Amino acid sequence: MVTLRKRMGTEAYERMNQAIMDRVEEGNKKKTMRKAEQEDKDPEPPTHAGELKVDATVVPQQIAYPTDLGLLNTVHECTEGLVDALSAYRELSSKPSGSSRRTRPPLT
Repeated sequence: MVTLRKRMGTEAYERMNQAIMDRVEEGNKKKTMRKAEQEDKDPEPPTHAGELKVDATVVPQQIAYPTDLGLLNTVHECTEGLVDALSAYRELSSKPSGSSRRTRPPLT
């Protein structure tokens, strides 16, 4: 604004500023008049017609979205189940991969 005032000169800048302020005041007066006119009118009470159907089948649910860690955990558990099933089928005394407690720390 300083550079604009320097280019236009103080007198022209003051006239422009006054014109802007006049427009703002006119707009505020119009808004006030419209608001007063709306308050003077007695609005008709709304008439309620029709019926409202409520569907209770749409409720929020706890949906687990896949994450890298979750997918990795699921694959590890499935693989561990397969190893257990094959070990039982082959009648092995111990699993080839060792203890699952040792191979995978608990996920937190």
